[in-house]
Amino acid sequence: MDTLLKTHNKLEFLPQSHGFSEKLSNLSSIKIQSQQLRFGHKKFRSKRGRNGCVKASSNALLELVPETKKENLEFDLPMYDLSKGLVVDLAVVGGGPAGLAVAQQVSEAGLSVCSIDPSPKLIWPNNYGVWVDEFEAMDMLDCLDTTWSGAVVYVDDKTKKDLDRPYGRVNRRQLKSKMLQKCISNGVKFHQTKVIKVIHEESKSLLICNDGVTIQASVVLDATGFSRCLVQYDKPYDPGYQVAYGILAEVEEHPFDVDKMVFMDWRDSHLNNNLELKESNSKIPTFLYAMPFSSDRIFLEETSLVARPGVPMKDIQERMVARLRHLAGMVHPSTGYMVARTLAAAPIVANSIVQYLGSDRSFSGSELSAEVWKDLWPIERRRQREFFCFGMDVLLKLDLPATRRFFDAFFNLEPRYWHGFLSSRLFLPELVLFGLSLFSHASNPSRVTRLYSIGSLNGKKNPSVAPTTARKVDGCLQ
Repeated sequence: MDTLLKTHNKLEFLPQSHGFSEKLSNLSSIKIQSQQLRFGHKKFRSKRGRNGCVKASSNALLELVPETKKENLEFDLPMYDLSKGLVVDLAVVGGGPAGLAVAQQVSEAGLSVCSIDPSPKLIWPNNYGVWVDEFEAMDMLDCLDTTWSGAVVYVDDKTKKDLDRPYGRVNRRQLKSKMLQKCISNGVKFHQTKVIKVIHEESKSLLICNDGVTIQASVVLDATGFSRCLVQYDKPYDPGYQVAYGILAEVEEHPFDVDKMVFMDWRDSHLNNNLELKESNSKIPTFLYAMPFSSDRIFLEETSLVARPGVPMKDIQERMVARLRHLAGMVHPSTGYMVARTLAAAPIVANSIVQYLGSDRSFSGSELSAEVWKDLWPIERRRQREFFCFGMDVLLKLDLPATRRFFDAFFNLEPRYWHGFLSSRLFLPELVLFGLSLFSHASNPSRVTRLYSIGSLNGKKNPSVAPTTARKVDGCLQ
């Protein structure tokens, strides 16, 4: 269960105010050390409220030293039998949504699967937000615990966009329980450890674990997420980074409409009293992403959309504190906007693995890996990826005013364009029409910026980078 920060102060970060790339974050509960809260140079005792909430009653900023509180599901997992030394058809490294989704579907086809994770029963800490229609298409509406009728984007203090598209928060306990139950029913075996090395041979791979165990598998799927610790690349890997820092807070009141989630808030008037922060935010802007669950309970997250290198977590925290100067609290980062896209791509990987392992033809490790990769990245998906990489490079060049102009034009597009783009449903030539429509809706300064970006990127390619390791399938399903 998430522990809440509870305060009697109002949220007053903005007038009337109130989330492409890799996202580094993780929502954790907090534990007060020594039960003391520090306000400037003075110390105050805290009181533990209902449901484990922390109450604080001071107008000063509350500084907390957070610790991770882990919560496990009560499942009796069937463990991998080390004594048999069998070669499993598929070893999935990582027990997140992507890994479990592939394990579930490959095992459903009758193949032997071993899921390897240091904490296989741990409830995922990430706060996953999704468009409701994406989960509806996958028959997973029962895995949403909160929904909003739409979303809102604040471009600046004067411009607000109402998005008529329902949004939801994923019930992490329900989603993982559902996926684990299907894996167990299909015969998936589990091994609780961390893989530190993989040795690829012609017909199998050896997974060396930190508990001294070696597991043999015909195919290895790296589903470790952002770290991609087992994948080797044939070209330099230089991604853009999305960094986020969030809190779940309980307050007396907040200024948000509980029927709408705040998808983006680019306003910066809360930084007027800190010119240094305001200047840095103008160069590499961050926005607020908020989920109001009730009139007194809300999830807030400060997010850097994309930067290379990523914005330091310390800077994100400082900007969040500036927004929350009247809200007591500081906790670990959080989020997970990619979960719907990840789950949608999992069947492609699973079906490909099943197809090639069940084929009469004998594939070498490198051949099988290449075939699965081609199924995951067909030419239309690679072209789409190129377009996204181009868009990322454009966004990397935008300061706060240019970013505002970009999203003002973006959310003025016909819903089919921005819906499709955010859900990765647009392919060529739809992406070309999307780009032309975005250009036509843009202001003249934005058009100049975009033309400049195109010129600077002319001749530059952003090829999809394939892993070179035999029998290795990259589990980052973007």
